[in-house]
Amino acid sequence: MMAGAKSKLLLLAGAASLLVGGAQHDAKTSTAVAKPAQSATSANFALAPSVALVTTRPGATESSWWLAHRAAAPTKLGHFSHGGRGDVRATVLAPSDHSLVATAPTNTGRDRSFDGGLWRLDANGTAQQLCLQVAHASRPLVTPAGQALVARGVAGPTLPDQMRVDDLTIDAIDPASGAITTLLHQPGYLLHLAGIHGGEVIVYRLAPAGADLIAIDLTTGVLRSLLSPMVAFARDFSVDHAGGRLIFRNRHETDSRRWVVDALELTPSGSGAALKRLYSGTSFSLAPHAWPGGAVAINPGQRGLRLLSSSDPVSQPLGPGVDLVRALSQDQRFVAIEHSRAGKLSLPYLLDRYSGAIQPLPFGRLARVAIAGFVDAKSGGQP
Repeated sequence: MMAGAKSKLLLLAGAASLLVGGAQHDAKTSTAVAKPAQSATSANFALAPSVALVTTRPGATESSWWLAHRAAAPTKLGHFSHGGRGDVRATVLAPSDHSLVATAPTNTGRDRSFDGGLWRLDANGTAQQLCLQVAHASRPLVTPAGQALVARGVAGPTLPDQMRVDDLTIDAIDPASGAITTLLHQPGYLLHLAGIHGGEVIVYRLAPAGADLIAIDLTTGVLRSLLSPMVAFARDFSVDHAGGRLIFRNRHETDSRRWVVDALELTPSGSGAALKRLYSGTSFSLAPHAWPGGAVAINPGQRGLRLLSSSDPVSQPLGPGVDLVRALSQDQRFVAIEHSRAGKLSLPYLLDRYSGAIQPLPFGRLARVAIAGFVDAKSGGQP
C-alpha cells in the first residue's frame, strides 16, 4: 500500500471507530465524574423493545441480521454477502417494519479507503445493494424522511511525501429506488457524518486547509459553518437532541497528551462560538456519548462507562473496558451498548438506566456485533 493510501485508510478508520489502546489513567485535575444521587429501582427488562443487530464472523464475507430481546433466542431475519477485511455497521431504517441499512466492505483491493457498499436489509430476508464507493468502516445515518446518508469518495492520485487529496461527497440515498442526491461535493482528506439535528446533517470535514464542522439543510442544501477552525483529531460524535448540542472527543489544543470532551451548541444562528469543555484527561478511549437529561457518558482509562452530570445509578456496569453507547429506546429508559475489551470481540448488552442493571443480549464472542438500534413502537432509531 502506498504511503498516501495508507495514511488515508488510517484517517478514515480512526474517524469512524474507537481505537482501543492500552489502559491509561486520567489526571486528578480532570473534571469530576458525577456520582449517582438516587437509589436504584427494580430493573424490568420485559419493558425493553427489541434490538436489531448485524453479526459478522471475523474475516467472513457474509453477515446476518437479527432481532434480539433480552435473554430470549434471537430471530434471524436474513443474511447478505460482501467483501472481507472490514467492519460492518448498521442503522435502523424504519422501526415499524424492522428494516435496516448497513455498510460493509465490497472488495479486497489494496486501497480500502472507499471499499464500502450500502445495503438495505428487510425483515423478509431481502438484501439490496444500493451503492458503492462508501467510506471505509463508516456508519450510515437515516434522515427523518427515511433517506440513508453516506460519505463516499474516489481516491485521488498518490502524492509524494504528503497525504493524498480525494474527491469526496455526502450523498442521500433513496432506499426504495437507489437514487442518489449529492448534498456536498469537495476535495479533501475526509468527510464524516457526525449526526442529524433540526433538519440538518452535521458533517466533520478535514482538508489541507484544516478541520471544521458544518451543517447542511436536508431540504434546501444550504450550508452553514458551526465550528472553524478546530483541532483535527475529532471523533466519537453524538447529538444531544433535547439540549441542542453536538458531543465529541478531540485532542487538547496545546497539550498533545491530553484528550477532551466538548459540547457545541447547534443553534440556527450559531457560528461555533458556544463551545463548552466537559472533560479533560490523558485517557484516549473516552468514547463520549450524549445521555438523557443533558448528561454525557464517558469511559475514562478503559475502566467502564461513567456519567458526567447525571444522577442515574450507572457507574462501570460491566467493569473494565469500553462501553460504546449505540442506541436509546424512545422513552430513553433503555440503552443498547457494546462492551469492548482489548483483544476481544465486543459483546452487546441492554442497560436499564433507571436501575443501573445490565442484561446481556444472546450473542457470544464468536462474531463481531453491530447494533443498529431499537425497532418496535416504543423505540427510536439513532440515539
